[in-house]
Amino acid sequence: MMTMKSHIKNLTVQTTLFGQSVAKAIPKTLECSVVELTSNWLTEPSLQELVDENINSTRPVDNNLGK
Repeated sequence: MMTMKSHIKNLTVQTTLFGQSVAKAIPKTLECSVVELTSNWLTEPSLQELVDENINSTRPVDNNLGK
């Protein structure tokens, strides 16, 4: 039972360290870009309208795919 507990504890520590390493590896400019894109999406209705238009547009179909 103690061996299992120590394995779980070691795995938890490793997972935490891995998560911290990944967080440090993400460039700050990328984080800022995500925040800016989200902000633009929420504040500019024209972007949302553009996406709505593209969702409802017809898609090209290749009839030769089934042959």
